[in-house]
Amino acid sequence: MKLISRVQMAASVAAGCMFGAPDLRAAELSYPLQLQTPKLESLSTSLSPTGGTVVVQIQVRYDAKGGIVCTGLVDNLAATCKGTLKTTPAGSAYKFSLRTATTPPSVVSLAGTVGQPLGLCSYSGPRGRFLSSSNAVSITATQPVPATLKFSPLTSDKNLIAGTAKMNAGYSPDLAIAGTVKGKVTSNSLSLQIKQDKRIALYNGQRQGSTYVGPLRVTIPPAKETFSNFALPVPDLPLASGSATFRGALMTISNQLPVPAVGAVVTVRTDLNGDGKFVGREILRTVANAQGRYELKAAVVRGRTVLLEIRSPGLADVLVSSESVLPGAVIVKNATLQPLGTLTVAGGRAEAKDGSILLDGLPDEIESVQGRVFNPRTEIGQFPGQFADNAGNKLISSVFAAIEATDGAGRLVTNLGSTATLCLKVPQDCWVTMGDLSPGNGKLDVPLYYYDEETGQWVRHSSDGWLEDAGHQVIAEDSLASIRNGSYVGEVFVAGKITHLSWWNLDWPVSTHAAIRGLIVDGDGHPIPGGASLTAVGLSYSGMSGPETVAEDGSFCVEIMRSEGTGEDLDRDGHDGETHQVQLKVQSGTNLYSFGPFASPVLASTCGTGSSNVGPLMLTAAAQLRPTNCLVSGQVVYSGIASGASPTNLAAGTGVRSTVVAFDPDALDAAASTCSNCLSTLTDPLGRFTLDVPIISGVTITAYATRQSSSGNGVFAGTMNVVGCPNGAVTVPVDYHDLGQFLVTFENSRGDFIGTGVVIGEAIQVTLYPSFPTLTPAYVGSRNSAGVPTQPGTWLSFPMGDVSNGFVYVGSITITITTLSPVGGTWKIEGGSARLSGRWSAAFSGE
Repeated sequence: MKLISRVQMAASVAAGCMFGAPDLRAAELSYPLQLQTPKLESLSTSLSPTGGTVVVQIQVRYDAKGGIVCTGLVDNLAATCKGTLKTTPAGSAYKFSLRTATTPPSVVSLAGTVGQPLGLCSYSGPRGRFLSSSNAVSITATQPVPATLKFSPLTSDKNLIAGTAKMNAGYSPDLAIAGTVKGKVTSNSLSLQIKQDKRIALYNGQRQGSTYVGPLRVTIPPAKETFSNFALPVPDLPLASGSATFRGALMTISNQLPVPAVGAVVTVRTDLNGDGKFVGREILRTVANAQGRYELKAAVVRGRTVLLEIRSPGLADVLVSSESVLPGAVIVKNATLQPLGTLTVAGGRAEAKDGSILLDGLPDEIESVQGRVFNPRTEIGQFPGQFADNAGNKLISSVFAAIEATDGAGRLVTNLGSTATLCLKVPQDCWVTMGDLSPGNGKLDVPLYYYDEETGQWVRHSSDGWLEDAGHQVIAEDSLASIRNGSYVGEVFVAGKITHLSWWNLDWPVSTHAAIRGLIVDGDGHPIPGGASLTAVGLSYSGMSGPETVAEDGSFCVEIMRSEGTGEDLDRDGHDGETHQVQLKVQSGTNLYSFGPFASPVLASTCGTGSSNVGPLMLTAAAQLRPTNCLVSGQVVYSGIASGASPTNLAAGTGVRSTVVAFDPDALDAAASTCSNCLSTLTDPLGRFTLDVPIISGVTITAYATRQSSSGNGVFAGTMNVVGCPNGAVTVPVDYHDLGQFLVTFENSRGDFIGTGVVIGEAIQVTLYPSFPTLTPAYVGSRNSAGVPTQPGTWLSFPMGDVSNGFVYVGSITITITTLSPVGGTWKIEGGSARLSGRWSAAFSGE
């Protein structure tokens, strides 16, 4: 028997789209198959009855249903032909019968197994009779037979699969009738039923890494076969919906030491039904535990917005927005929550003590306002959402701020009901970004944006803002050059008319940007099976993109600031023609990896068209970010900004003897205990310091000092953030707050005196005596503004740590006011290892 092989069919497997929304039809998927049921083409044999040799020839083809259609010749005379082919595990058995129209007719039968040279042959006719069980038979056949399984799946947000399909094989022509596909995909399994007339394929696979593996049962007549361990790539039929994990470590600053942000509320909002709203089961919450850590699993649907929100009273919200989070992704967000300052409210006007925020024209119902101005060059981790707006522009931020207001009943007020004026102080190192939207009208017009917390997007305000000086007079247009080059004398504020309170931002939109794509692979070069997230951090510009989740096939695409052409200054830093660079950070499980820097293309591109490939990024030990020592040196200096009375005999830029603490929030997360990677020191009298700090991503430097004043105690405090390890000496500016002090005495529930405390501004230092020696001494920081208590109720609530043991969290303390004159009430410590309560009283000095 002669077997003739045919050309093998090539596979054309379409990868799933990384950012595809649910209910979108994927490209046609195509899988090659090799069917072992042979395709017969011809048979021939020579028979030897008593009357002489008889030559038999059979030609074989197949009908659309896979049935055999044959024609035959017996001694060159046409003969009718019938045939069958049955394939079993033992082999493919054929049987043919032929009959001529002569008188008497020649009747021939052939039977045997494909692949065997001998068969059972019989003959009766004009030449007599013949019967042999081992007659030589020559067979022309194709084995294996190439086939193709094709379908275009449509996966719903319930992970149910529908779509069209077709199944082709070399036995017979393609069917004109359209086929169907039905099935379901889960995080662990895949089931499919593909049908096209009599052609059927059934598949049930279990996930193994980046593939589903299981039996594929195929019926394409005449073949009916099972492929025991057929593998389908997970990216071909990705989950449209499933769960994602959100986790991180949250800190806040107490006496310039990082402490767990215990009780911070973490909310994940996912638009599961695609209606643009977040209700019911689309909202999940948890709270940070005693170590400040949180973890939350939430249902997500690819292609639909996910918002991660971290909130705690008296602290600025941390708001993260993702256009799409894929099922199985792990999103890690560590944060150091920043305290909001309390503004002085009187006569519809609210002003920060340091003058950084001014609101005028507030409604009478507002009795309390808190806010904080942020520098986008040093505090990008606090930037809400993405550095992009709802119109697809990248944003260059000059200043942004969080503002909250409450009425007399403590209810949050966002809608002002009328127009108010907002003024924000612009950091001097951001002056270079200033411009004028409407030259010739006598003022410097600038774009204002607000953050829409319902959609997780920045939206341009309907009216532009303008620039003012420290006296809140409009700055003339001819001052723009001096502002941009830093020679302008005085302070610069952005002002604008607003009707609601939220995050506000002075942004400059950039309409064109670039996109880079690549593949995340493991140490062996295999694409990771998904679950990782990627962030692009600007190295040559202030901004970042992401986190974006990596697709199931390891692919990613992220849009970034493009490089500048001749004469362009996209990032508004005063230098044109720059080649912008980004660093890519990949979070996979508990490990963080870094790649780059990568140069951004000059030509505009998006993830849809023209993106540049940065090649495979391998998650190896060499790329993994681990805490490494960074020598940080510099000086703490008075910024010249004071609230209340100014410090005596101290000019701006003068060194301040302070306690300095340096740490990396990501390194804290990698550490076994909360603050094992914190380094602190006391500066010399001129404010100079050096610290050797373990870092992964960058370093947060805080400085804190107290100073006696005529009205009580003053506080110097300041924080700065540096990406990576500083190349040279850093200058840490500290503002001065003259807020007086409370002298607090504590007694236990039996009335025994057990300790003292000093409340200065928004920090408290407590010393509890031998009745609770494990807290001797302890430093704690308030979670809301200390201020002067004005009404009964909770006054201070904050975490407490034991500094004698590496600042280990031991509980939280709450002081409740029951008496205003003299000030006094109840207190308790609970949580962690602490259980203590009693009464307190206080005397206040200063204002």
